[in-house]
Amino acid sequence: MPQKWEEFWEDVPVIDINGNQIVNNEQAKQYRYRLIYELGNMTLLKSALNSSLRNYEFARKVKGEGRKKGIKVYAELGITKFDIVDKFENGDTIWDERKIKERTKDLAADFFAIWK
Repeated sequence: MPQKWEEFWEDVPVIDINGNQIVNNEQAKQYRYRLIYELGNMTLLKSALNSSLRNYEFARKVKGEGRKKGIKVYAELGITKFDIVDKFENGDTIWDERKIKERTKDLAADFFAIWK
């Protein structure tokens, strides 16, 4: 979910952790803005790739467009490949607030398992 999501993500429903759509426009925007900086929404990309992907919708970020290659081609970290690219390739093409919360929870569990 990009910091400036309004341009390409306006049509993506805002979904809470329970899978319910937040229909109140103001509440939805506040919820989305809070989750932009959650750990589950972060992935390390080279700055040139991050700049070229900008605020595009999720599918275009993963697949790329024309001569611009996406995360799928340039993902160097195993966690990015596993958490994002592999799931996308297997049909999980939605990225929303619920996915961000789930990934945050999974990453936190991994951290605690590794660094007790």
